[in-house]
Amino acid sequence: MWFKAVIEQAKTAHPDVALTAILDCGDQPGAVMAALRAGFTRLRFAGTETICAKLAAMGAAFVPAAASTLDLLEVREPEAACRAFLGGR
Repeated sequence: MWFKAVIEQAKTAHPDVALTAILDCGDQPGAVMAALRAGFTRLRFAGTETICAKLAAMGAAFVPAAASTLDLLEVREPEAACRAFLGGR
């Protein structure tokens, strides 16, 4: 639910910006099911094809991993890192 709260805050703060929320559920099918219950359908999941098919039948739409990602876990200046990652926008 924390992810949903973040998305709702972003939508409220920037109502004119198009937003697509994609939640990465790792290899945890339970996380996919929780995301579906929360109203998210665009997800990333690293499970087996069999489990992916079962979750897709429940409404999950899996999105492939991005070619490049930004991990802010140990970044001292996250705003600068985001600007650099997004090309100075």
